Amino acid sequence: MHDVMRGPGTTAIHLIHGVGPPHDVERGAYFGDTVAIDGVVMEEPDAGARAVGRAQGTYMLASQHEEVLAVAVTVALTAGPYNGSTFSVAGRVGVYDDKAEAVVVGGTGRLRCAAGYLTWRMVELVVSEG
Repeated sequence: MHDVMRGPGTTAIHLIHGVGPPHDVERGAYFGDTVAIDGVVMEEPDAGARAVGRAQGTYMLASQHEEVLAVAVTVALTAGPYNGSTFSVAGRVGVYDDKAEAVVVGGTGRLRCAAGYLTWRMVELVVSEG
């Protein structure tokens, strides 16, 4: 999944920013910062990989002391044998964890009643000033 926070091709926007107290560790972030996403899901981490869906939902900075997000995201698949199906993910995810886990809480289409978990990790974080 690739999130673009500013500029052309924006796929994520701050819904709530700077309302809570400043975060202890994450410079420029505030407890409760909330972002809406509509990002491309790629088959591989590199930007040139094939798009296989879109991740749509929210994540929130859910800890005052750690880089932890509370996520609520639905992945709509747009390619392959599961094209047209979705699955929903919720959980507590460490931003910089080597392998963070979130729970799959359901699905639609060929993934109806999906259950399980997924893993993800931060590949690259690019912060632009401005």
